[in-house]
Amino acid sequence: MVDVVIKPKIKKEVNKMSLKDKLKKLRDTSNEGSLIDLEVDFVAQKSGETLYIQVAYLLPTKETRDREFGNLLKISDNLRKIVVSMDEFAQGNVDGIEHLHILDFLKI
Repeated sequence: MVDVVIKPKIKKEVNKMSLKDKLKKLRDTSNEGSLIDLEVDFVAQKSGETLYIQVAYLLPTKETRDREFGNLLKISDNLRKIVVSMDEFAQGNVDGIEHLHILDFLKI
């Protein structure tokens, strides 16, 4: 069984159970992570692989984008990092960090 922590900052418009179910499917273990004072919403691990996931409702301002991508940018490993949001044009990446719309995230 996978224990998943859903942080309260995920807005109720996002289907929380879908996100939780998706994380369970992706990873054996998933939990809120803290890496040397860096907050990451989810650190999921399965079969020796690690996935960092940051979740935000929208990224409307530079400050918000800097906050959501910032801690992931400070992690210097080469593991997969994803920011998930409800932004209509969420796609592509920022310095190697994927930015996915919640619906696209649920498809992976």
